[in-house]
Amino acid sequence: MKIRLIIPKCENFNGWYCEASSDIDQRVEMLNQVMKERDNIRLIITSHNFLTFYSKSGISAKEFIVTKIIRTLEEKIENKKPLVIGFDLLRSNQAKKQIGKKKIRGDFNPYGGIDAIVCYIKVENNSYAYRTHLWECWQGKGECNPKYFEEQNESRIFSLGGRTIGLLSCGDIARYCHNDGVLLPKVDIYADLSHKSLIGWSSQNRIPSKMIKIWNKCEYVLITQQVKDISTYLSNREYPYIFPKNTTHKVKELFVKGESKGVVIDVYIP
Repeated sequence: MKIRLIIPKCENFNGWYCEASSDIDQRVEMLNQVMKERDNIRLIITSHNFLTFYSKSGISAKEFIVTKIIRTLEEKIENKKPLVIGFDLLRSNQAKKQIGKKKIRGDFNPYGGIDAIVCYIKVENNSYAYRTHLWECWQGKGECNPKYFEEQNESRIFSLGGRTIGLLSCGDIARYCHNDGVLLPKVDIYADLSHKSLIGWSSQNRIPSKMIKIWNKCEYVLITQQVKDISTYLSNREYPYIFPKNTTHKVKELFVKGESKGVVIDVYIP
């Protein structure tokens, strides 16, 4: 199974949020670019905060995904491939200023966390269709409700190509969200979509190995992010947030209309 990860380059962060994530047309064009290749890619996984939307009123996440995201992708993506995408649904720009406090409560999130959503969109007859989504439970450092994490476990899992894949939204990988692995469903592959650079964040560096070797919850963990500098990945030709570390993968720069927009990581799962 070949899975393609998208690691966007972000020049300007506002807290956890990349300013470019509000440019929906540009980000959709990135998707269009990585899907142009008519090869055997089974799944595309973006970073979190790949898109940012603003809403003045509450709307169900599923309704928003169907009416806004899928409708946009349906119109603009030609060679459609199954997609896991992370996006933020905020009330206003003021919501960005909450990030950094110890505890953050989203305006729309019914599970107590920040207003961040991860969804899986499947392909049927070359058309996109909703499959599943989950809200982030993480509220800030040390703050996460395991009860709400467990309540979404049915929505956390989907199957593709004979493999079961589990979804995590950024901070939900922290041990206090799932009680040190107890609440993690067992799957083949976990995908954790993060908002920004993982440097210094112990959960994304230490927890994946425990998920595989100690808790026996999966065989692979794939973590995406947005970063300011992609040069290290390009020079080393290696991406450090794929577990186990010896998993075969290839790194290449992502260009859109001649401009560098990040890197794509092609991961090969036997």
